[in-house]
Amino acid sequence: MTRFGKYQYLILLVICCLFWLAYVWLAGTIHSGYHFMDDHLIVSINTRLQSSGFLGVCDYYINVYEPVPRFRPMFWIMKVLEGEILGVNMYVHYAYLALLAGFTSFFLYLFARKLSFSSAESALFVLLVLVGPQIEIWYMTGAAENRGMFFLSLALYASTYISTDKGDSFLRKLLFFTLVVITSLCKESFILFIPSFIVIVILLPCLLRKTSILQSIRENQVLTILLLLVMAAELLYVKNRGTDFAYAGVDAGQSVFAYAGTLATYVANNWGFLLVLSPILSFAAILAVKREIVATEGLIDRYLFLLVFVPVVVVPQIFLYTKSGLDGRYCVPLSLGVAFFLMLPLSFARYALNELFLPYRIALVLLLASPAIGLLAKRYQDSNNLVRYFLVRNYENKIIASIEEHAISDPKKPIVVVMDPAEIPTLENQYALDVYIRELLKKKNPVFFYLISKSSPSSLSGLQKQFYEMAETQSKGRTLDNISDKSEICSVVIFSNLEDLFLDKSKDWFVPGLYKRVQGDEFIHYHE
Repeated sequence: MTRFGKYQYLILLVICCLFWLAYVWLAGTIHSGYHFMDDHLIVSINTRLQSSGFLGVCDYYINVYEPVPRFRPMFWIMKVLEGEILGVNMYVHYAYLALLAGFTSFFLYLFARKLSFSSAESALFVLLVLVGPQIEIWYMTGAAENRGMFFLSLALYASTYISTDKGDSFLRKLLFFTLVVITSLCKESFILFIPSFIVIVILLPCLLRKTSILQSIRENQVLTILLLLVMAAELLYVKNRGTDFAYAGVDAGQSVFAYAGTLATYVANNWGFLLVLSPILSFAAILAVKREIVATEGLIDRYLFLLVFVPVVVVPQIFLYTKSGLDGRYCVPLSLGVAFFLMLPLSFARYALNELFLPYRIALVLLLASPAIGLLAKRYQDSNNLVRYFLVRNYENKIIASIEEHAISDPKKPIVVVMDPAEIPTLENQYALDVYIRELLKKKNPVFFYLISKSSPSSLSGLQKQFYEMAETQSKGRTLDNISDKSEICSVVIFSNLEDLFLDKSKDWFVPGLYKRVQGDEFIHYHE
């Protein structure tokens, strides 16, 4: 990067942003239009901003809106600010997410470079953190993880100025502390990353400046205490706001076997043997090629850093997501610990390569990099599956277009939405369709809900029962039973492959031959 002089950082940032813009364009996300999941928030926020001020809308979404008590105030502040600036243009919102991914990649890369990773290692580190099932956060306008990862990358970069320099600057520590607090306010899972930040500011100076642990603790004791107090206060607040199933399905009755099972599943899904091979191979290579490096470069201390840092990142996330499942967007910020576990030992191995002939050096690099490259290839495959998944979600556009085209001007004619409240995403779809008809199409047709389930009540999990009750509450006074003359129904929208069940249960009043049918994968629209 030095050849580009003073423009090197700008060029790097542009490359990162263009990479993600190209990726979401090729994936079809950026021009896929309105979706039921999450996008309704953009419409609702814009509608509220027209009648209320910025602070009033923030207060509503932070303190009133959440159907389940949550703690993500910074996410809502960001959402409302985005609504104020970006409006309801979906192209702009998806392009904005791509730029957010670009900036996140940029700061993660700078963070890796500050830790003496090479350019190639830093790029691979960024890809390991962001590519995989977790890549879906850059497709989801309503995911708090994308905003959280952006601020987390900023905080990580800021931490290097405490760890690699003397760390006696009040302003540097204040900036770092502020960024950590903002990150933790994006979503509950980022609160549990605070101990990882503490490990970084205490142990990295020992590695990069040869500072003793006691000296590093003394230098950062006030900062550490403040971060622990912030974490304790936030966790106490979350606990007091929690419901009987708590956040993300966390259950106080979970056994240690359940946590171990979640970890084992995650490791198996991410080619766990690669996570073991990387540090073993790199350390063995160093010992075989240049044994004195172990002592002179303090590599044992660096491996000990991994043994502390990685569990501090991974274990809290395992605890948090054991009941709801550790997949997709829930893989961040856990993926940062996995990327460190792979890349840090690999970067250390460079010390052993300097005196080898080029062919041997290339062979050894390929051997040591194979675990990280193999995992990245697996995650790339996961990402491609997600791309296909989100392309398939374009069927929603077909149903939305059908509703818009055939919406009846007579405001007295009702629209019926058929849904299974035991399927958790359906609740979001229910609300999103309601918002779309009322606020985006500006139609006054009353929307009623027909709640039917393919599952028996006894087979529902605790989380499903909670969402079932929420769907019933949200539909109160607007169910099929509240329609006196069912022959007036102008549209029926069916979610979640419920068509056969719906036709069987409604054959006493619904005549399919009187309606035209439009299918969009698992969504069905009957209209006059």
